[in-house]
Amino acid sequence: ARDWGLRDPRWHGIVERQRRVCGADVRVLEALDPGAGEPHLFVHGLGSASPTWLEVLPAFARLGPVAAFDLPGHGETIPSRGAPATVDGFVAVAAALIGALGWGRCVVHGHSVGAAVALRLAAEHPELVSQVVFAAPALPVKLRPAILPGRTSLATTGVLLLPFVGPLLLQRYVKLNSDGVMSDLDSLNAGFANIRGLPSATLQSFVYEARGLVHRPWRRDGLISATRSLFFELLGPAGLRRVQ
Repeated sequence: ARDWGLRDPRWHGIVERQRRVCGADVRVLEALDPGAGEPHLFVHGLGSASPTWLEVLPAFARLGPVAAFDLPGHGETIPSRGAPATVDGFVAVAAALIGALGWGRCVVHGHSVGAAVALRLAAEHPELVSQVVFAAPALPVKLRPAILPGRTSLATTGVLLLPFVGPLLLQRYVKLNSDGVMSDLDSLNAGFANIRGLPSATLQSFVYEARGLVHRPWRRDGLISATRSLFFELLGPAGLRRVQ
């Protein structure tokens, strides 16, 4: 287990492990010495990874066990037949991981598509979830009418839905920017109000994860698969609309 405290003392006690779940080796960030309270599971957003939660994991670890994991097709988790890069696959992995950790019911925190996973998990496995916490959730408009996706966001992610065209455009973008944008903090600024206001160790972890899109082709496939799956969840007749 690798202690992330070696990168920044504020993360001391948060370790990285590989857990075999649903036929995939899932990267999980856990606390070495958690408190005795209720467990908390953290699910990151589309195109992100478990280190997204590093700033909050130590504080929650003082309350009880914590775990943040890489969704299939993201971070260091390579998808498998039992753990595809889809919302269904994400929910299956989350449920299996809770069991592998030996937890009972837990609080599930979800950002973006992670919120969709948290909601589905609570609806389909109520015995595993005591509460859900949403951060910038990707949910159907009926469930969150006050928060509508911007046109730029829809155009950017929507292009990945196009057969043949989406994968080619993403591959072209990655090739053109592999030595520039992917290593530039400004390229990540769209996801933050003020990214340069974050600690340097946090920024470095985000840049490292962004570069993974360049060096790990399966992550590009995972991003496209997950984006398509999320759109069908949000706009299709089934998916998240079943739990309204």
